[in-house]
Amino acid sequence: MAVTLGFDDWNALLDTLNHHRDNVNVPFERMVTERQVPDHEDTDLEPEHLDEQIARLNDVLTAENRVLLQDFWQSKMVANLSDEARERLDDAYPVIIHALLAHQEQQQLANTALPRLITLLEAICRRSIYLVMIAENPNATIELIPMLSASPWIAKELAHYPVLLDTFLQQRYRHLPDKPELRDILRQQLLRVEPNDEEELLSVLRLFKKNQVLAVAASDVLAERPIMKVSDSLTYIAAVVLEAALERAFAEIVKRYGYPIGQDGDPVTEADCGFAIIGYGKLGGLELSYSSDLDLVFLHKIKEQGMTTGEKSVSGMKFAARLVQKLMNYLNTQTRDGRAYEIDMRLRPSGNAGMMVVSYHAFETYQLEKAWSWEHQAWYGRERFAVTNE
Repeated sequence: MAVTLGFDDWNALLDTLNHHRDNVNVPFERMVTERQVPDHEDTDLEPEHLDEQIARLNDVLTAENRVLLQDFWQSKMVANLSDEARERLDDAYPVIIHALLAHQEQQQLANTALPRLITLLEAICRRSIYLVMIAENPNATIELIPMLSASPWIAKELAHYPVLLDTFLQQRYRHLPDKPELRDILRQQLLRVEPNDEEELLSVLRLFKKNQVLAVAASDVLAERPIMKVSDSLTYIAAVVLEAALERAFAEIVKRYGYPIGQDGDPVTEADCGFAIIGYGKLGGLELSYSSDLDLVFLHKIKEQGMTTGEKSVSGMKFAARLVQKLMNYLNTQTRDGRAYEIDMRLRPSGNAGMMVVSYHAFETYQLEKAWSWEHQAWYGRERFAVTNE
């Protein structure tokens, strides 16, 4: 190998290889986990103090939780761990005790968190890299306890999707990205998705949403972000997912049928695709909550009877309908990771009896001549999400 790569001998190759390894290791270590120096003025994490800490923890825990913790250590799951995983669990345990004792003056908090913490440990023990993250992030693990205590939803999400634990332990909730930053984060993640890999696309969209919503929830629970800003952040996340989904759906339908013809007689472009998503309700009013669905209306400004530019040409109306079907598939399909968002389209013209997507002109006519007063009120609190430079 050394000769093939142009080195005089193996040692010359090894020197160069180790130099590159060191360069790679710096960003890799920063990406996987920001190692933290523990704040342990009152609690020492050294192994010789473990028995003392366990005794102190037993005074904090209820009898029921003491039994629960003991049962965990005596469980078949722990007994059947590989040597490496068991070693990592042993390394993480002092940090876990340290985190629980950091809240010993709030015994109810620690006792509420413990059963959820054990469920999380059961989920990550066989993927023991997460135990390493806990062991190397004692300060963040301290913050994990009030999170688990305050929110059974967060506890459940972390247990079901341990990859989210990395986001929390890196304390990314300390800075919640604005919409342009969110857009860039998702764009970079989508660059890794092959054009025809819809399964991976759905996975990326859902994981992006879960990671960002968890960061918002962490900031919310730990009171690091004003409550009014929480709904803003949740709305920005939804908006960015909608924009990305529309952009990808448009690209897929164009690849199949070519570009539709715009109202000006020319084919539309990616910069102005002739489609828009109108957000009503909490989405349109920047008031999204963790469990909100999305009230959406889809509009287009293409020639419905005009034919697309591809070899397999279809009418503009058929293009629009298939675009919305593809978009709904991206957003609403139930996968093992759940669905991105629940979509409610009852606010479209004529409600459930109306078309899935309507033209700008038809929408304007409906609003002026047929819409009810409450529909006008809903229209005033709306936001538009579109792949367009307008």
